[in-house]
Amino acid sequence: IRFSGIEKARPSREVSEALSEAEMVIIGPSNPLISIEPILRVISAALIRERTIAVTPIVSGAALKGPTVEMMRAMGDAPNPIEVARMYRSIAATFVLDSQDSKLRAAVEALGYRVVVTDTVMRDGGRALASALLGHV
Repeated sequence: IRFSGIEKARPSREVSEALSEAEMVIIGPSNPLISIEPILRVISAALIRERTIAVTPIVSGAALKGPTVEMMRAMGDAPNPIEVARMYRSIAATFVLDSQDSKLRAAVEALGYRVVVTDTVMRDGGRALASALLGHV
């Protein structure tokens, strides 16, 4: 996967300021390869690892939405939360696993994360997940 022109992209002053002032930055449960990676390529230098939380987009071996599992396989990556955690470990200090994957907690902690285990499937517009994250940080 290549993002044409990404090497020239820079965050705006407003984005850089917002990231430096943020108490918390949450990387939502989106496709890490095509939704999150291009954003991180532009802003990762402005992220403060201790204030960044990544939420897994894979629950019980299935993507919450879209072709994440298939794309990870095509790229040669194991389609599971541990592999997603590997992708984010240099920019996030906290990783959120779904309760259904709680057995993976030790493996993710071994990557150097604080781990939050909660229901990540957003059935209420994200209120319960946001509340769980705010209560753990």
